[in-house]
Order: sequence, then C-alpha cells, then structure tokens
Amino acid sequence: MADLSNPVFADYTRSAQHECLTQGLGLLVIDSEENMLIERDAIRLAHRHVDGLILASSRLSDTGIRKLAETKPLIALNRSIRGIRSAVADASDGLRQAVDYLALCGHRTITYLSGPESSWQEGMRWRALSAICSSTGLRLRRIPSASPTFGGAYRCGDPFLSSPTTAVIAYNDMLAIGFIAALHASGISVPAQVSVVGIDDIQFSSLVTPALTTIWLPRRQVAAKAVEELSARLHHLHEGNLRPVILPSRFIRRASTGSAPQTIVHQ
Repeated sequence: MADLSNPVFADYTRSAQHECLTQGLGLLVIDSEENMLIERDAIRLAHRHVDGLILASSRLSDTGIRKLAETKPLIALNRSIRGIRSAVADASDGLRQAVDYLALCGHRTITYLSGPESSWQEGMRWRALSAICSSTGLRLRRIPSASPTFGGAYRCGDPFLSSPTTAVIAYNDMLAIGFIAALHASGISVPAQVSVVGIDDIQFSSLVTPALTTIWLPRRQVAAKAVEELSARLHHLHEGNLRPVILPSRFIRRASTGSAPQTIVHQ
C-alpha cells in the first residue's frame, strides 16, 4: 500500500483482508510511504514469505513490476500495466459528471490540484480531465501539490489566489478538504466564491463543513477483485487473461459546489 495513513488505502486493506479470509488466504501488508525505495526494499525482504503480490498504487516502474511478476503471481491495483493483470477504479465517468455539473452551474474555468507525479492515477486523472474540459469547452489549469495530503493542499493556496478560478477539482478528497480549509483561512467562502470537488468519497468527506462534493470510487470492490484475481492465479486459473478489470465511478453532489459567482475572487 502506498500510504496507510490515507483513509483510501485503509479501505483497500480492510476489503482485501476480508476477501483473503473468504478465500482462505493470509495477508501481509506493507506501507511504502509513497516511497519507491521503501517499497522495493520491503518487497525484497517479504518476497520469500509470500505466495503472491498485490501492488496498490505502486511507485515502481512498469519494467520493475513486470520483472517482479516473473518471480511471483502479481496483480496491480489501480494501475494498468501491459502484460500484468490489474484491477482499476476509473475516475473518468465521475469526472465527466462533475465537469458537466460545474458547466451547468456557470463555471467556465477549472483549477486542478494535482497528485504525486509518480502516480499512475495522477496521469490518468489529468489526461481524462483535460480531454473532458476540452470537449466541454471549459478552460483548465493545473497547480502541482507537494503531497496529496491536508498539509499539501495548504501550499496550493498562494498559487491559486495569484490566478483564481471559480471551480477546483482536487486529485483526492484529502487535498480538497485541506484546500477548503486554506480558502476559509484566507476569508474565502466555499461554495459562494469557489466550488470545490474531491475524488475518493472517503468517510470524512460527508462530515466536514461544507460537506464535500466528490467522485465515488469503488475501492472495496476493486480490492476484493484484486484478491480474487490473485487467488485464481495461485490456483493456475485465468492465467492467459491480462486485460485490466475496470470498475466505474460516479459523481456525488454535496454542499461544497454551487453556482459560479458573478465575480472571481481576488486577494
């Protein structure tokens, strides 16, 4: 797992554990802390103790993962790699629904708060959002974040306020929640002045004020599918099928989004 302090990966782990118990399998969990070196060394130490591997949002290269798959049955979670069976929660449908909703509310420019550059999901979300905005006629700008966390979101505040937009979509809910806090600290109202959308639908997203509009991803289903696929590989089933298993997302509207204001925020 890339980061067990992130509620998303806690959900993946819990769901994988439940499915492992159903399948009669044990589960060893490694927290790579979003660090490729930690991930590589931990896998090397654990390698002889496990029968198969599930890599969740791995920071290893495609080549490194393919080499690893030559030594153990392996499933990639939330990353599509040629020659590797994978299970992916695809944010594209939810992003399309979110952009359509924002356009209907009168927003014409969206800021995207990005995730880690090494994340496959980051690349997929940025490309999907770029294509959707282009086809919808909305402008899109991107602000890189130092980390996909509450604290990382605060550091996006100044770049955003130097060229603000009426709508923001964040790489994940933690970024979105932190960004709303940063806006509030600057005296900016959400959603009256800026609408904010997250991705993940973590438990906290409905508990914050305002409740976060977000994109629900089928995390539990994807993790369970990854375990199911690995179990099949361990029993030499479905070995020739390398097509990714893709599960769709959906948009959930809550209180952090609304109509575009008549004037853009300026500080």
